[in-house]
Amino acid sequence: GTGISKPLDGFLLFIAQSINALGLPVVSVDVPSGLLSDDVATASLCVQATLTVTFTAPKIGMVLGPNASAVGEMVVASIGSPPELVEQSGSPFSLMTRDLLAPFQKGRPPFSHKGDFGKILIVSGSRGKSGAAILAGHAALRSGAGLVTLAVPSTIQDAVMAAAPPELMTAGLASTAQGALAPSAGKQILRLLEDFDVVAIGPGLGTGSGAVSAVWEVVSNSSVPVVADADAVNALALLKHPWKSISPLVLTPHLGEMGRLVNRSAPQVFAERLALAADFPRRHDCYLVLKGFRSMVSDPRGEVWVNSTGNPGMATAGSGDALTGIIAAFVARTLHQMDPSLHDAVAAAVYLHGAAGDAAMSQLGQESLMAGDIIRFLPEVLKFPRA
Repeated sequence: GTGISKPLDGFLLFIAQSINALGLPVVSVDVPSGLLSDDVATASLCVQATLTVTFTAPKIGMVLGPNASAVGEMVVASIGSPPELVEQSGSPFSLMTRDLLAPFQKGRPPFSHKGDFGKILIVSGSRGKSGAAILAGHAALRSGAGLVTLAVPSTIQDAVMAAAPPELMTAGLASTAQGALAPSAGKQILRLLEDFDVVAIGPGLGTGSGAVSAVWEVVSNSSVPVVADADAVNALALLKHPWKSISPLVLTPHLGEMGRLVNRSAPQVFAERLALAADFPRRHDCYLVLKGFRSMVSDPRGEVWVNSTGNPGMATAGSGDALTGIIAAFVARTLHQMDPSLHDAVAAAVYLHGAAGDAAMSQLGQESLMAGDIIRFLPEVLKFPRA
């Protein structure tokens, strides 16, 4: 049950160990016996369930705790608890479900054109890291964006054009001889943005002075929503002065990048991730995607969505670049097509990214999964609305 507050011991511990040793399918009721339902820090021995039928709502320890894998497949069952009591519980956390994808699976009106589905500028890449730009752009197109342009240092533009899918366009930015952005690139990006709906910035960009300057220019002055990932997050952490966006800003750090933003180590961020996810967007008036196991999406109101998709095979180079493109596409589509909130669009993108990774894993396994496979399986998840 949900009431325990310390690990099992004595006879109950023996029972849990015995059940686990049987090697049989196990159905747990409400929570697997021994799992601490309100604790996200304490690992304990508990029953390893094949299926858990939990009551009313998921418990946070079942989703974010160290024993979350013991839940197996989770089904939420109603036992008559009034919904208003759940709403009044005071918890800022919600679990993402497939319902978030429904607005993006409705089909397209017959007289649509590419401008109806968003024009995205992706500022990314540097010498040796041009693949980040291509992955982000390809993922954006596969997520339904109408038009995607990769803005890259001019010294690598030809290489990017040669390797990118033909549907992606490119624009050359002021560049150093070393293949990184020059300090004048920031103003150039702002001029380009007059023709775009969303800008994503950061994948493979590096953290030279030109890149840091460009990130500052874009975050401070962009007239369209900004998705800042990877080296754009690192650039903000390097700034010695406060930063604030005049347009909606989505930050997508992993634990290490989040640590640089808040001057903590990655293990400290992991330990404090629930509080940081709720508090950071309130203080910085932004949307936050804190990536990792059970990625969290939070907004300036402090509401937090916890992802229910994804697998360890996605811990591979380029996975975050793909997520950047998916988020940019869903934000752009929301501006044109539909009326989910920006928070819902970002949460749907994170859910889709994990679901595509799960679909890829089902075919390829975890060990061989690559970022390109996540993109390849996006149509499998998006193709049909599903219950």
